[in-house]
Amino acid sequence: MAIGVVMGILPTFGLGIPLAILFSIILKANRVSAVVGSMIMNPWTTPVFWGTSYFIGSLILGKKAADTLRDISNLRSSGNWSAVLGKEILVPYIFGNIAVSALFGITFYFISYELVKAYRIVKMKRRMKRLHHEDL
Repeated sequence: MAIGVVMGILPTFGLGIPLAILFSIILKANRVSAVVGSMIMNPWTTPVFWGTSYFIGSLILGKKAADTLRDISNLRSSGNWSAVLGKEILVPYIFGNIAVSALFGITFYFISYELVKAYRIVKMKRRMKRLHHEDL
């Protein structure tokens, strides 16, 4: 799951699912889980991850939060999209995106690990109960 989440959040330009499958094969992880994890990036979450990545990256690079929010607002209202390819937006976005994808990857790793563990315990208890009833 974590592999897919990281590949989904990183700017892979449409290659998130194939990369998630490739890395899950290399790391001998579950491919289906990696594909499901990569779907964290979708039309509804993309703006959130893009904005968060830029914001976090700006903070990492030492920009004040108020200045970063003002820049985002100015970009939206001015339509000055040439700045996107410059260091004003691209560099903070990349730094932030790496941090955000790592944080979400680690978080989803532990969440999915605990969910799988709980599922296996429930499944084992049902099996033990069934075997106990068959013995009677």
